[in-house]
Amino acid sequence: MSYSIKLFIAILIIISFVCCSEDKNTPDPIPAGWERSTSPTGYKSLTDIEFLNKDFGVIC
Repeated sequence: MSYSIKLFIAILIIISFVCCSEDKNTPDPIPAGWERSTSPTGYKSLTDIEFLNKDFGVIC
C-alpha cells in the first residue's frame, strides 16, 4: 500500500474515534419535573434507587 492510502486510512480512523467518543463534560439532560441533586452526606457512589410511589423514593 502506498503511503498516501495508509495516511488516509489513519485519518479516517482518528476521525471516527473523535466523532464517536462520548463527551464526559456535558451533563446528562434532566427530564422535566426533575432536578439534579447531590448526596447530603458527601458520598459520590450511590448504588441503588427505589420508588414506592410517584411521590416517595429511597436512594442508598
